[in-house]
Amino acid sequence: MDEASCPIATDPPGPPESLSQVVSANTETSAVVQWRSPAMTGGTGVTISEYRVTVEGGMTQTVSHDDSEGVFTATITVPEYNTSYSVSVTAINSCGLSSQPAT
Repeated sequence: MDEASCPIATDPPGPPESLSQVVSANTETSAVVQWRSPAMTGGTGVTISEYRVTVEGGMTQTVSHDDSEGVFTATITVPEYNTSYSVSVTAINSCGLSSQPAT
């Protein structure tokens, strides 16, 4: 579905659920975050198309919504090993509307 064929009363999706800030550190420069699909996609016939994962400091990664299990994982790059960073995940629906970020 593209924006031109979206229902008129489309709402933004709900935020991703069960965000796990850092599941594990893979290397000195990366870590893994995990989350679940939002319960609300934005309306009938509207789906989640992708997620935007943002790490404190402005680094962003896009993850496609292609997991039928509803659990998503992203390996993110972190600038410094053994340091805490704030991570947020935003859902984007098939109409191009964004959720509030889950942090």
